[in-house]
Amino acid sequence: MTRPLLRPLSPYLMELTIDFTAGFLIFITALSLCSSSLMTSLGIPAPAILEPRAYAYSIHLTIYRDNGQLIVDSVEGLVVEVVVVYFENDGSYIITRSHTPLRLKLRDFVVAFAGSCIRAYGSPPLNLRGHVTSHGLCSKSLERPYAYVRNGRITAFIPTEVGHFVINFKRLSAINGTIMISSR
Repeated sequence: MTRPLLRPLSPYLMELTIDFTAGFLIFITALSLCSSSLMTSLGIPAPAILEPRAYAYSIHLTIYRDNGQLIVDSVEGLVVEVVVVYFENDGSYIITRSHTPLRLKLRDFVVAFAGSCIRAYGSPPLNLRGHVTSHGLCSKSLERPYAYVRNGRITAFIPTEVGHFVINFKRLSAINGTIMISSR
């Protein structure tokens, strides 16, 4: 007599297998139907689109004397880059690039530039004649802004500042908490 290769399952084991398969199929069906709502409630929501907000700040410099030093500072209290050209009595000059507030030794004549804002302190030497730009003294103005000096006097500031508005100037913009220099 030959023996069968497979023995029939006992009725108890067969019942457990059917119960397990049916329970598994019901669980998977319920999970697939609820997966979309389950994923959004468990996952990170999509980022919202934020419109960038920009604020324009006019740059206004002030130069004042304090305890034997010259202080170049922004009127609004902003930290801005400034270029300072200061002259000696013999007509020689030194250019300094720094951030406000800037402390300098007391000089006879100082011109400070930030964007297109120009401020001057003191009297120019009598032999000084030309255009004072952020790159020094030039006989012809190749760039704006500049201060024109002739016969020991400042005869013109270009561009001209009117109140709190500056014509043709670079300004600071704060975008998402970052201050940037932009033109117009």
